[in-house]
Amino acid sequence: MVFGEQEYPEETRLKYRYLDLRREKLQKNMKMRSDVVASMRRRMWDQGFREFQTPIITASSPEGARDFLVPSRLHPGKFYALPQAPQQFKQLIMVSGYDKYFQIAPCFRDEDPRADRSPTDFYQLDLEMSFVDQQDIFDTIQPVLTGVFEEFGGGRKVDQTWEQISYRDAALWYGSDKPDLRNPIRMPPATCGRVKIVGLSSCRLCWPHTALISCSSSDKSPMSQQRHCPSFSLLG
Repeated sequence: MVFGEQEYPEETRLKYRYLDLRREKLQKNMKMRSDVVASMRRRMWDQGFREFQTPIITASSPEGARDFLVPSRLHPGKFYALPQAPQQFKQLIMVSGYDKYFQIAPCFRDEDPRADRSPTDFYQLDLEMSFVDQQDIFDTIQPVLTGVFEEFGGGRKVDQTWEQISYRDAALWYGSDKPDLRNPIRMPPATCGRVKIVGLSSCRLCWPHTALISCSSSDKSPMSQQRHCPSFSLLG
């Protein structure tokens, strides 16, 4: 074990990765990842799911990012693709009569780095279910995630009831389909004939990619107060 959390340049850490991985923080992270995956597996098995694996070397299929390609030795000039997500195989398994299953699936995507995923590959919990509706999916995944956070959250409180927000309400209230509910601020609705955008730069201090609005209308009738402004839009 290497103690201490001194910061070194990334090039140095990668060159001596075998020493970097001996650091106490990274040792804990590696062990926690293993334990979290095992916990998710147990919780899915307890709900009657089976775990299936799908091939890594496959044909390219349309996805949201660019593929990583692997040249074929047996077929010169042809290429395999690493799966961005095993969509075709998942559909094949489902129509073959396996009504529900899951996998901890590796996903390979040639895309720009994000704050919450690595730039080349990442793993995700994939689950497939037949003859279900949206609420069945919520009821299946909520106890899995709740249990994982209770087990590895360091004693933090975990909400047992999850608020369900429609896409329409999320767009109207927060300007995003994945709002951070730790910020309770909701955008006010525009209900007048004209909308004027004001205070854009100062508003960014409290909520990104939105703008404060100021409404004015010469029509003071009750009907005008009920009418949603057709020209209202979010600006970032």
